[in-house]
Amino acid sequence: MANLHEIFDEISTDLSGFYMMAGYFPSQVLSFWPEPLEIASRYAVISPDLNIESNKQRELALALNWFFAEHKSKLTTELTKFTFEDKELPQDNELRFRLQLDISF
Repeated sequence: MANLHEIFDEISTDLSGFYMMAGYFPSQVLSFWPEPLEIASRYAVISPDLNIESNKQRELALALNWFFAEHKSKLTTELTKFTFEDKELPQDNELRFRLQLDISF
């Protein structure tokens, strides 16, 4: 009987990826822009298995954050586009909208 280490060695994969995020408060240069409103973006790429050709997954997001109490409370609205190169996967490219309230204490 194989031990867990041998089982996981048989199913292990090599993966790679990265992400970049940036945010900016346009009120610094635009007098009409509300001070607590930040615009942000994120770009990510992952290759879940380097042994499979053309299986990159990409994510491109644009978000707006409204800060109520600095970083302790914010409302985020985000639009994200997901693309998948591997057509054998069960998911398709998609566009996702998210609204999230974050409260820290």
